[in-house]
Amino acid sequence: MSRWDTCAAQAVLEAHGGCFYKLHPLCVTPAEQPTPLERYRYVKGEVNSDFVAGVTRLNRFNAVTGALSEAELAKGAPPKYATSTSELKPYNNLLGHVALRNGDAPSMEAARAAILRAAAKEGCAPAFD
Repeated sequence: MSRWDTCAAQAVLEAHGGCFYKLHPLCVTPAEQPTPLERYRYVKGEVNSDFVAGVTRLNRFNAVTGALSEAELAKGAPPKYATSTSELKPYNNLLGHVALRNGDAPSMEAARAAILRAAAKEGCAPAFD
């Protein structure tokens, strides 16, 4: 997913008091720890600032030319995960988003609980590609 796929939705959401948070930190932090809300902010640059090594699956849309071989692009090939920002286009959204009302703690906790339940189900963990 690229920046232009989400920028209009983000603008409308923020105009009405909400915000985009990164989904990945909410999925991997244990429930007994505080909610790790990390706002999503696009930062224009030559390097993708929305990157965590080993989390994003490379595909023909987010990988730079040469990061994937023809065999890795073939249907049914095992996934290859980005280990460096040099493998990724700088404008891709990489960690997923969740839209929440800003400052609404009960809604945030309810959303996080639902995210953790979904991530814990076999075969339902979010994929970031």
